[in-house]
Amino acid sequence: GNELYLACRGADEIAVLSPVPPRLLRRLPVAPGPAALAWIDSRTLAVACLNTAPGRVLLLDAQSGRLIRAVEVPANPASLVYDARSQRLYVGCSGASSVAEVDLQQGRVLREFKLESHPAGLLLLP
Repeated sequence: GNELYLACRGADEIAVLSPVPPRLLRRLPVAPGPAALAWIDSRTLAVACLNTAPGRVLLLDAQSGRLIRAVEVPANPASLVYDARSQRLYVGCSGASSVAEVDLQQGRVLREFKLESHPAGLLLLP
């Protein structure tokens, strides 16, 4: 179905909305400070938790909010993009001025790409 997931950093939750008709379906508590979201598969949601050092990316069951796995990444993860082909999650870490390549099966950072500035958004071209 059509559901809109919103990272509500100030409320430490993810709000799940129905866009038509507009209504709140459920709230998933996530702490601290969810900043970015990415779909991993039909049931799994990745959540970047801002203002964490070391950084944290949480993998949650998208329906229940149950924690599947927490992955340690560089400080202040603020953006996410998932590559289904390679099964890698790329995490923009503003506190470390880097992008981390994460293997979700192993739950660890494979590589870190250092930058001269803070990454604010990621886009992966097909």
